[in-house]
Amino acid sequence: MLLNGTLGVLPDSIVKEIETHKQTLTNILSSKFADQSYILGLDRNVDAKFYHWILDDLNKYYDQIEGNQYEYIPRNQQELIKFNTILYFDKIWNDFHYPIIKFYQYQHASLFNEILQDFNQYISNNDKKNHKFKVKPVEMRKIYDSLNKFLKEVHNFYTNLLKKFTQFENPLISNQFLSNFDIPQNEIRKTSNLDLQENLSILIHRCLLNLGNLSRHRSFIEMSYVTPCLSNSNFWKFRNLNSDSKSSLVKPLFEKALKYYHACIHILPSFNEPYNHIGMIYNLIDDKYQAVYWFLRSNFTGSNEFKVATNNLLAILKKKTWLTDQLLKFYNDSSKSKKNIKRLNYLFICLICYYFLPDLYHNGPNIVKNFKYIKVENDFFNQNFVASIMPVNDIDFHLQQLIILSCFQKLIDNNSDEDVKFKFNKFVFRYIDNLLNFLTNIPLKKFKSKILILSRYILNWIKENKLMLRILQFKHSTLEGLANLFNSLLDSIDVSQPIRYYLFDEDVLVKGLSIIKFNFKDFKDQHLADTKDSNILNGDYS
Repeated sequence: MLLNGTLGVLPDSIVKEIETHKQTLTNILSSKFADQSYILGLDRNVDAKFYHWILDDLNKYYDQIEGNQYEYIPRNQQELIKFNTILYFDKIWNDFHYPIIKFYQYQHASLFNEILQDFNQYISNNDKKNHKFKVKPVEMRKIYDSLNKFLKEVHNFYTNLLKKFTQFENPLISNQFLSNFDIPQNEIRKTSNLDLQENLSILIHRCLLNLGNLSRHRSFIEMSYVTPCLSNSNFWKFRNLNSDSKSSLVKPLFEKALKYYHACIHILPSFNEPYNHIGMIYNLIDDKYQAVYWFLRSNFTGSNEFKVATNNLLAILKKKTWLTDQLLKFYNDSSKSKKNIKRLNYLFICLICYYFLPDLYHNGPNIVKNFKYIKVENDFFNQNFVASIMPVNDIDFHLQQLIILSCFQKLIDNNSDEDVKFKFNKFVFRYIDNLLNFLTNIPLKKFKSKILILSRYILNWIKENKLMLRILQFKHSTLEGLANLFNSLLDSIDVSQPIRYYLFDEDVLVKGLSIIKFNFKDFKDQHLADTKDSNILNGDYS
């Protein structure tokens, strides 16, 4: 994370004290019979000290940067004022909270593996009457209760800090955020320094990120180990869940974590981690398409590639069985609902992977055996822009596809040979042509928002991508499609570059996305940026 101001170092005395506590924790966690009451006691002690250190450091920084003499300090000396508070967050998470979470996860996994071993012996034993199988709900619940006691303490630690950080006047934090988290606005401390306000936003972001992490890890443990072991029937049920059933059953467990991560994005949309963690959640619940979308968003958020998200994306796509299985279902299912949105999305990713990972998804002219690429592509385009299959008012459906397509276009342009790039760009413009034709033919009055949002993304994407802009000059079908669409809009839309008084929802959605150079630029919005008022910069009035 980039911070405003100089990042210093922690005092030696505090570093030594932290190392002492860290070694104590290491000794406890590595012992054969770790006393979980010791873990909880140590965490309470450490949390109390870090809470004091964090607030003390922040108050000193506040006094320096908001003091009466600050404006008289030379600029080069102002830059030497150190903001260390975030370092405490790194230390307590990396050295204490995260290792304890992983310890409890290991405890749950070990017991679950014992149960699984018993189950496998039961299955392989022909004498079922004399060889009984039973899960161990009491033992699993005991470990889970200890985890929850720890997580409650840590949750309170970050929540209390969050309340402290939001007691500073900060135009970068919207009223919507404060109301969503029921944060009272009492005893507001005045601020005027932008560096201070931005650093406070980073601290709030870190609190929310760690609260999301706590909730995500708890939900993962509950989903993977605890709930299946509540009873034998639960164990059988979870073993036999298909992808769709698993997604609908366990997604509610992760709603709280998703809320925290989306709040992170709301505050600082250019930081990669929450996008990646949302992708991890969708991967856990077997919604692979959404996982791909969020890993791409993480990778293309901000100015630097986020390697963790790239690796997560590749890990999903290289396990191609789940994707090719969806392709088989698309063609083998004879029901009327076979061409549903979910399967079209998986078909879309399959077609992209034909170019992105040709070693895995190329089988001569086929994607998989007996499925020729050109047939799959034609079937996709014949179905993807049909109103009877896809709800016309579902803006996210085509917008997500556009974002995914633009991200993969950038990845392929950066890493593939010229022939692959040429062929994939043909696919890209075929998609755009079909979408433009679809938008031109749906009722303007009823679906104006959808038409404008999708056309905004197409134009901003092409504008910020020199290769796309160069190809467009020779794509007469695309130019004609754009002309037809915008001619249909002329009678009802102001074609001059407009001035507005707030951002729209789609502006908030794509904020920070490097594919379009971090934001849409088709409105005269400089006056909005100059206000630094987060309420009009977060789609509150759209």
